[in-house]
Amino acid sequence: DDMQIKYLVDAGAVPPLVNLLDKPDVRIVSVALEGIENILKCGQRNLQVDGSNPFVMVVEVCGGVDKIEELQRHENHKIYDVAVKILETYFGAGEDEEEPMADQPGGFSFNAQPGVPQGGFQFGAPLQ
Repeated sequence: DDMQIKYLVDAGAVPPLVNLLDKPDVRIVSVALEGIENILKCGQRNLQVDGSNPFVMVVEVCGGVDKIEELQRHENHKIYDVAVKILETYFGAGEDEEEPMADQPGGFSFNAQPGVPQGGFQFGAPLQ
């Protein structure tokens, strides 16, 4: 029930769930990850006025994204799969979030005009 999930989030349940993600017990990690996924699904069903998921920021603030990213290296394939799904669905993983680095000061620029002297090149002309 979404009201219960909202109540749990408001009561501060997300940080303790996130803290369980780096425990050695696979069952604990799996249940915590499932809980976080259910919270994010609830947020997706109850978007804010600006269209954002209200619970994404809650997970980000308590370090949840970093811990979920770490689970992409987990030996358990189910945990790996759920972690990847959460990151792709709610945190835009897999999208190219960086802007292209074209024409930034101090950067390299391809097809740039070489430094041509103001009068142009004069081949065979005496040196002055």
